[in-house]
Amino acid sequence: ILRLREKYPFAGAYATSYEEREGNKSKIPTFWFIPKRNWEGIIPDYFKSRIYGDYRIWVGAVATPRYVFEEVGYFLEGAKRGGDTEMWARIALRYPIAFSRYIGAIYYKDIPGSIMHTHKVKEKHIVLNTLEKFLENSPDIPQRRKKYIQEYANRYKLMYVNMLIKTGKLEKARVHLKECHLRDCHTIKIIRRNIGLHCKLVFLMIKEKIFAG
Repeated sequence: ILRLREKYPFAGAYATSYEEREGNKSKIPTFWFIPKRNWEGIIPDYFKSRIYGDYRIWVGAVATPRYVFEEVGYFLEGAKRGGDTEMWARIALRYPIAFSRYIGAIYYKDIPGSIMHTHKVKEKHIVLNTLEKFLENSPDIPQRRKKYIQEYANRYKLMYVNMLIKTGKLEKARVHLKECHLRDCHTIKIIRRNIGLHCKLVFLMIKEKIFAG
C-alpha cells in the first residue's frame, strides 16, 4: 500500500487483493477488467469491474488519505450494512483507485457474530442514493462512464428485488423491478439477471393467484 501511495499520489484509495477464508475453504476474489498475475496500478474503470467481479475493495486491505475523507465525507452514521461499499463508491466517483494483486490481508468470513451473518437485507442498498444523486447532478459526465455507474446501480437494485421475491413481497418486487427497466441494462450479466427475475416474479405471481382463487 505504501508503494502504491508513492507511485500514485493522486489516487483516492489504495487497496490490495485479499484471501477469503471460511472454515476449511479459502479463495481469492475474482477481479475483472484489470490485468492478472502480479499487476498493480490504477483500476481502469472501478464501476465496470464491480459489475462483474467480487468486492474490489475490502475494508481490511485498503488505506485512504485523510484529506479524501475530508472532501467526500466520512462513513455514514447508522448504516447497519453496506457503509464500506458506499464509501468506496463515493471515493471512486471523484478519484482514481490504485490496486495491487498482492494478497495483503485475510478475510475470515466465519467469525461468530459477524454482521454479514446477523444482519439481513431489508431495504435498498445505501449506495444507490449516492449513485443516483451523482448521476442527477453530473449531466456532462462521459456517456461510457455514466453507463457503468448506472449498471453498477442496477446490480444493487436487482439484489433488492431478489430479496423481496424471496420474502414473498411480490407486488413490491414488481414495483421496484420497474425501476430497473431492461432497456436501461447494458451488460450481459445484468440483462440476464433482469430477465431471470422477471420470469421468476411472473411465475410466482401467477402461482399465488391460482392458489388464492
